[in-house]
Amino acid sequence: MNNSAFNLAREKSDKITSALRDISVLIGERNEQSITLETGVTIIPGLGCSGDANILVQRANEIEQGIFNVLVLGEFKNGKSTLLNAMLGEEVLPSDFLPCTAIITKIVYGNSDEVLN
Repeated sequence: MNNSAFNLAREKSDKITSALRDISVLIGERNEQSITLETGVTIIPGLGCSGDANILVQRANEIEQGIFNVLVLGEFKNGKSTLLNAMLGEEVLPSDFLPCTAIITKIVYGNSDEVLN
């Protein structure tokens, strides 16, 4: 993934994590004191759904660390690898006239390009 695509993805993931944390505050523990959300809005929070709020915070932490899964399913030769290559900003997965990625494939960002079994 080139740097500009990575930076754009990082900016978007930062917005998503902020939104997840704000939503967790909105649905979390009831509170009588007003607070300021990450987006700058001041509210009196809490719907009492603290379990769901904690899950949202966990997901935000995982996204910040770059840990998330994307599942792409479909019939053979319908553009799944092409879609993922477009999302990554470069051709990482092979695409061919014949099916060539008919196995579970995990893509991990790193310092080098390599394929592991």
